[in-house]
Amino acid sequence: MIETRHLTILEGTPRPFQGAASHKEMQCAACGSAVWSHHPKLGEALAFVGVGMLDEGERLLPEAHYFTRSKHPWLVLPSDLPIFESLGYPAKPEATTRIAAALADGGSSVTLEDRE
Repeated sequence: MIETRHLTILEGTPRPFQGAASHKEMQCAACGSAVWSHHPKLGEALAFVGVGMLDEGERLLPEAHYFTRSKHPWLVLPSDLPIFESLGYPAKPEATTRIAAALADGGSSVTLEDRE
């Protein structure tokens, strides 16, 4: 998750797509892959970007494991990170402050407590 204003498109022009459950999604115009999406409760100030869409995604280390209730039984998760069966919220004061600021700048009336 990143503030949308910080996104830089390196090639092509993404096209809008109305995803499931009112998620607004931007797709690659050439192949239709999701480039990023916006959660309907959070507006367009924040973008959810898959790490595979980043030009240097390998620089981002995992901070937690999410939606583990549906993981394959043979997948062993390292115990050094928080593990959540669904979404979950690890304590990250800097991220929480940035998210709250992005929501305020984007005109969203949603608070961080309304996320689920």
